[in-house]
Amino acid sequence: MRREDPHLHLRDAMTNFLTSKIVEEDLLRKLLDDLPQRWEKFSNVVLLQNSAFNKPHWKEFISIEFWLVISSALGVNTLARIGEIIGEKRESTVEVLVGDDDWVIRRENGIDYGYNLTKCMFSTGNINERRRMGEVGQRGEIVVDLFSGIGYYSLPMLVAGKVAEIHCCEWNENAIKALNWNLKRNKVEKSCKIHEGDNRITVAGLKGVANRVILGLLPNVEQAFDLGLACLVDSGGILHIHGIAPAKNYDEWITEKLDELREIEPAKTIVEHSRIRVKSYAPHWDHIVLDVLVSTRKQRVMAFEDSVDISALLVSGGVDLTKFEFHQCWNTMNAIDKIREFSPDILLLDHFIPPIKGLEVLNLVNQNVGEAELNRPRKILGISSSDSANQNMLNAGADSASIKFKLAEHEVWRELLGEAEDAVGE
Repeated sequence: MRREDPHLHLRDAMTNFLTSKIVEEDLLRKLLDDLPQRWEKFSNVVLLQNSAFNKPHWKEFISIEFWLVISSALGVNTLARIGEIIGEKRESTVEVLVGDDDWVIRRENGIDYGYNLTKCMFSTGNINERRRMGEVGQRGEIVVDLFSGIGYYSLPMLVAGKVAEIHCCEWNENAIKALNWNLKRNKVEKSCKIHEGDNRITVAGLKGVANRVILGLLPNVEQAFDLGLACLVDSGGILHIHGIAPAKNYDEWITEKLDELREIEPAKTIVEHSRIRVKSYAPHWDHIVLDVLVSTRKQRVMAFEDSVDISALLVSGGVDLTKFEFHQCWNTMNAIDKIREFSPDILLLDHFIPPIKGLEVLNLVNQNVGEAELNRPRKILGISSSDSANQNMLNAGADSASIKFKLAEHEVWRELLGEAEDAVGE
């Protein structure tokens, strides 16, 4: 059975409506050509874009009857038009055009999000990041969500059932009402504590408690970096930092954020863990999430290489290995057990090392991540002397590759330390 096109339904309905108003042919054509091509539909609701039916030539036709024709054509009971998100409390300016109640429920990835359409925001473009949050939380973790809203990122973590507890900070009373409803609706209220009010004040009771902190405020969340760092346990943890970065150059923005964090906590090791593109935010700008690892320990480097002393090679190339914990394995016997025990941040794999090639070690790592406490290193590099061997490593999922004897020139040392001048010599 072929699905009917709602655009055709809308066009037919508006043609009949406008014709009944005795609209001239030229104006009729102009109006029909200006019908919206995009809208958002969920449950029994359609959300029109802010630009829909907003041009002057629509003004004389706007009425309750007009909106009812549109809602009927699109098969919904509630029709609304999106406005801008305004103010410090990120309040919605959605206008309900048809319908008596602005309370709506979205179901996404098995989670119900209820909220007042005219009082709270919801970005459908963040769906993959909400899903990811349900995957990254680890068993037993304590999480602080500094700008929780209605539970956009906290609910996926809670429903996944791994984290022990989430502390949700929020100061918008409408969002708090929705958050309470959502926690109960999804049966996770026992694992969440809501801290109502300005998080600059409420976070005082959350210092040193979190393994993970979500900083999900756009466009600028830098003013909360000190709060996020303060919430982490003494040994460190992960910050999930949302921001707006140039679409073709994330590196500069990421370096700037890492430098700001290091200025606040100079004694901690602060490095990029991963970067995630969420969606386009504006022309030439993307909404991204920077996952940052904060740690009190040195970064760990592990090399599997049978013929060259990698530590000597790196030192001779200008890498200051005193800033790392370094361990070299001269064969790949029990490689997975060794990686699990050392838990390296960066793993160097020679393609041809015996008894099993580095390529096979890479495949084993990828297959066993998450099993028996095996964490995937943040960076895995192929370090063969052969371009073709390194290409094989890249094809198998290595993050990067380097000709072995040029390894000291690789950017990974600058990335890990954030000290381009100190980490690698001239």
